[in-house]
Amino acid sequence: MTRILLATSWGNACGIAEHSAYLVANLSMEFNVLPSAEALDPQWVHHHYVREHSVPPILHLNYHRALHSRWTPQAVEVAKRLLGSKIVITFHDTREQADDLMFQLLAHADAFIVHEPVEWKAPSINLENTGLYHYETWDRVHYWRQGVPDWPIVTSRPVDHFWKYRQPVVGTVGFPFPWKNYDLLCQAAAEAGWGVLLLAPNATPEDIQRWQTLNPATHVIPTFTPREQVVEYLASCDATAFLYTCANTGTSGAIRQGLAARKPVIATKGCRQFRDLVRGWAINWTDATLADVRDTLSCMSLSRVDPSVVRQAHEDSWTIQGQRYATLYQQLLEAI
Repeated sequence: MTRILLATSWGNACGIAEHSAYLVANLSMEFNVLPSAEALDPQWVHHHYVREHSVPPILHLNYHRALHSRWTPQAVEVAKRLLGSKIVITFHDTREQADDLMFQLLAHADAFIVHEPVEWKAPSINLENTGLYHYETWDRVHYWRQGVPDWPIVTSRPVDHFWKYRQPVVGTVGFPFPWKNYDLLCQAAAEAGWGVLLLAPNATPEDIQRWQTLNPATHVIPTFTPREQVVEYLASCDATAFLYTCANTGTSGAIRQGLAARKPVIATKGCRQFRDLVRGWAINWTDATLADVRDTLSCMSLSRVDPSVVRQAHEDSWTIQGQRYATLYQQLLEAI
């Protein structure tokens, strides 16, 4: 019997799908992963799945507000009632303060995982009869930072052949949205004497030409790179950089791949997506200015690994996160 039904994005070029793939790969438990179209439709789960399959003991929603908007609190409550399953929700795009949607979903969840600190103040909605009264003592809420891929085995330096002259290389990964500031990274790296590796899915020829004009020692991979190869590429660089300037909800999965490289990580101060990482010493924080990024690269101490990043990567490794999920699942199964 399938033990865990996973409703999520799957096989897509997105962070939620990557999180799901790491989750499945790092647990020995049995998963049934719904195809993405069906996973987004609670009505299909309510009726088709219940009719055609054995009922899963655990339904895990890998939840994103936009992707899973049809999984309303009412839809979750119906799924729990029809399937009789324990409900686990990993909620990816939290806000600094919990909003009504989070409170309503929590009312029907047996476990609710968030990736960053969340302030659970009293909601504006009426939560009578839900049992949610002691807002800071719920044992159902778990704060686990996003998992970091385990230490890659790098057998070569796949970026060595990208440059005619040997020089340090800074790498990054992610869709080339303007707020990721790839132009800034290329220009600052050029002034600091660094090359750049951009793993930038969907980058256009015009993007690539602009970046290589700013820094001739720039190599761009414009296709979606498998997650294992991403980490290997970044681990072959001398540092990674994530110069985001945005207020998006949730936390960045891309910077976890930078941490997985175990090299120095540069990131911009004040970016909403890095809020869970501001404490500690693993990140080299910089302002999103040409001078600050250039100076950070110029003063970077090069070594095979960065001890602070190694420690952070270990604390948040997917091996440890997998153990946490396995323990949680087992506790829920034992309670059935």
